Amino acid sequence: VNVLQTDPLEPDSDGDGIEDGDEDSDSDDLSDKVEINTYHTNPKEVDSDGDGLHDSDEVNIHKTNPIETDTDKDGLSDEIELNVLNSDPLVQDTDKNGKHDGDEDFDSDGLTNSDEFNKHNTKPNLPDSDWDGLSDGDEVNTHKTNPLEADTDKDKLRDGIEVTALDSNPLVQDTDWDGTIDGNEDSDSDGLSDADEINIHKTNPKVKDTDEDGLSDGEEVSLTTNPSVADTDNDLISDGIEVKILNSNPLKIDSDGDGTNDGDEDSDSDGLSDANEINIHDTDPNMPDTDGDGLRDGVEVNVLNTYPLKVDSDGDKITDGNEDFDSDGLSNEDELYLFGTSPVMEDTDKDGSSDGDELNKHKTDPTTDDSDQDGLIDGAEINIHKTNPLEIDTDKDGLSDGI
Repeated sequence: VNVLQTDPLEPDSDGDGIEDGDEDSDSDDLSDKVEINTYHTNPKEVDSDGDGLHDSDEVNIHKTNPIETDTDKDGLSDEIELNVLNSDPLVQDTDKNGKHDGDEDFDSDGLTNSDEFNKHNTKPNLPDSDWDGLSDGDEVNTHKTNPLEADTDKDKLRDGIEVTALDSNPLVQDTDWDGTIDGNEDSDSDGLSDADEINIHKTNPKVKDTDEDGLSDGEEVSLTTNPSVADTDNDLISDGIEVKILNSNPLKIDSDGDGTNDGDEDSDSDGLSDANEINIHDTDPNMPDTDGDGLRDGVEVNVLNTYPLKVDSDGDKITDGNEDFDSDGLSNEDELYLFGTSPVMEDTDKDGSSDGDELNKHKTDPTTDDSDQDGLIDGAEINIHKTNPLEIDTDKDGLSDGI
């Protein structure tokens, strides 16, 4: 009477056609009579033992005790075993390893399943319940931090970051007692607070230039470039080089809109792209002859195989520009920029006379094999026919030498 508040003199107190004992007051699929007389559950409560499982499910499906939170007495509620740990609520030692399920540490965080559930309210199947970078066990046993609060001291820094990265105290807002809470410190003096670096920009609060692109993290934030990516616009040139050396836009792959990506530009017209100068050769993309040896960087790399950062690549005390690699009597520099001949071919026009002889002895053009256009190559006129390679008609007989 006290439980159901029915009329003991009326078999059907509410007149609904169902006798009071057959009613299901809590709609748990068990009649009140069965609940009271058989299972001793509360017919006015769906979950009599408060373990998170409906009485009818415990009776009809799980076969657990509907008035006992922990049927097998292993330190874990029936609901936790079934819905969280997938252990057997009817067996104390599900895996038969000699340990009660409650004494197991399923997530290997240093806390038993029972302690996690019953003492700390942490998740027994998740090693770091608050996702702060510290295991629940380390928080409870070592650092004394709150395993359910990512930032125990409310200083804007997760406990794990304080312990592993910043060496600050996760239990004290102002570790160094300088009047600034730890999250507002700027450990690397880059113009950004440690908290902003970690929580917003995902940069390293202990490193001034996280992506090592030549710009501090603070400068990048001001420029709206990505402080975690060296080349924000993906043009093969780092943000720092674009800003400090090339004066190009680190947010645009083609700063001048000429159809050529910034990395493919050749700012100093030395025959090497800016990206290759910076990333491969370490030469100056704004200086055509980085080492000042009289040769453009591109010629040294692509033609002569000399070192564009050394005036004298072979160490013979002759600058690369003054060397005569093809032994034709002309320096590399003069051949390239004065005469237009090849510094690696003794006879550029292949006429049988070396470039040096053509220029210094015969006064012929070393870039064309028939200087006087008489049908005979210069070398043949000089060495075979003994005609003048500068005269179409050497004997003045009205016929060209070639005829």
